Parts: sequence; structure tokens; C-alpha cells
Amino acid sequence: MYDLIVVGAGPAGYTAALYAKRYDLDVLVVGEDLGGLCSEAYIVENWPGTKEIEGKELTDKMKEQIEDLGVEVVQEKVDKIEGNKSFDVHTENRVFETSSVILALGADKRRLNIEGEKELVGKGVSYCVTCDGPLYRNKDVAVIGGADSGLKAAILLAEYADSVSVFEATDKIMAEKIMIQRCEQNDKIELNTGTVPKKFVGDNYLEKIVFQNGEEVDVDGAFVEIGSVPNRSIEKIGDREIKRDEDGFIEVSSDLSTSVEGVFAAGDVTTESNKMRQIVTAAAEGAIAAYSAYTYLGEKEE
Repeated sequence: MYDLIVVGAGPAGYTAALYAKRYDLDVLVVGEDLGGLCSEAYIVENWPGTKEIEGKELTDKMKEQIEDLGVEVVQEKVDKIEGNKSFDVHTENRVFETSSVILALGADKRRLNIEGEKELVGKGVSYCVTCDGPLYRNKDVAVIGGADSGLKAAILLAEYADSVSVFEATDKIMAEKIMIQRCEQNDKIELNTGTVPKKFVGDNYLEKIVFQNGEEVDVDGAFVEIGSVPNRSIEKIGDREIKRDEDGFIEVSSDLSTSVEGVFAAGDVTTESNKMRQIVTAAAEGAIAAYSAYTYLGEKEE
């Protein structure tokens, strides 16, 4: 019987485990994707105290830190959680028992949901520049999305590709000014606004993108960077629904407790931190959730 199981192995989950261990709780981390979306980040420049660091390096350091404290990290997908005030956390192969839970489920890449997208994933359509960018050396590629993640993707792709065309649906590039300046200073990168993709076209591999205005652009690859949606892999605890808002974020109180007693949530999956979805806010919520779980367990014993 663990005191606490953290479901999710990104910055929120790792930080929750770090603080829980410092509160002398017996804690376990279970997550399918080690590092979460943070591990896919080409470069992180807004982690306090670190000028720049690769996302995977940052999350690897977080994991190493909690493992050095004796926290076990299990790389398995949690299929369901059952129980009432004490919980059974089920993976495909095992069942773990715990007195409390923190859901640090993170987020998933948002899809365009347009014609040809599903069929061409892995065949020219990608959601991970860090993973697939090197495959497009000397190619012409597109980035769909003109916010920070899209422009960061474009800058990395420019190291490999001959040309990178960024397409933003709105009439304005929505990224930080410094990211816009870096793209404008790079001869390989072209920024386009007011361009909404209609479909991806290709027989066995992506050949072109057709936009709603009728424009067609020939490309060898397309990277979709239009934000994220909260992970919904855990919707219930037993037969009790975890309350979410209309966008799918888990509703939490200021102590990060959810609608189910003994279950807390932290990071990109919650309604807290103004849904800012930054590494630093995920870590902060992980720390708060761990303290709240510690307080909750202490009150249970009284």
C-alpha cells in the first residue's frame, strides 16, 4: 500500500513525487510517456536558472533526481483506477494500491482533424519535430501553427530542411516577439498568416497541402503545432466521474483537489494556473498537489 501514486511522468508528476518524498511519503510514479510533451521540446529557454536546455535533458534530470531519492518510476499505461478513499491503480500487467492519487496526466498534441491527416501520419505528417525533423534534410517542409511551439519547430527544422513555410490560421503570428524575430532573420523560414489547411494530399506519402482559400503548396513534410488538449485517459475513479470543464480540463480547487476525495490533479490537465500550460506552472502545481495529498493523509490518520 503506497501513501501516494502519481499518474503521469512529466514535470508535474516528477515534481509531485519530489515533494511527496521530502514529506516522507511512500510514493510511486506510473506513466506511459516518460517526460511527457516536455521531452519533445527542442529547446527550453524559460526554465528558471537555466539559460537553455533540451526538453528531454530537463525531464531526464527530473527523473534522475527523484530516483536518487528512492522513488520508483514505472513506465506503464494506467488503464483504470478503482476504489473509494483507498485506490487500486490498474496497468495492463499489475495493480498498485494507494491511499491517495495525483493525476498528472498532461496533454496530447491537438490534431487538425482534416481530410488526409489520419492516413498520412508517419507518411509526411508529424507532430514531433524533435523526433522527425532530421528525416527532412534538404527537403521542403511546412509547419501548421504560428504560436511559440510552431516557431520553435520552424527554427529547428531550418537546421535540416531547405525551406520551412509556417502557416498560421489567424491574421497575426501569435508567438513571443523574440521567436518572431529569429524566424524573420532566417532566410529559410517564411511566415504566412490567414491560411487555414483544408486537406493533406498524397497517395503513399504527403505531396501537398490544400488550404481553404484554394491555395495549394507542395511539401515533403508537414508538422502540426497547434497546441494541445488535456489528456482524457482517466475519466472516472470506479464509477465516479472526475469533474472536468467544457474543454476537458480537470476542475480543481486551489489545493488541487478534484471532485473525488483523495484524488488530486496537477499540470497541463487542470483548470489552474490560468491554463497557462508551461513547465514552470506544471512543476508548481505538482508541488502544491503533493503538499495537499500529504495534508489529506495526515487528516485521515487523525
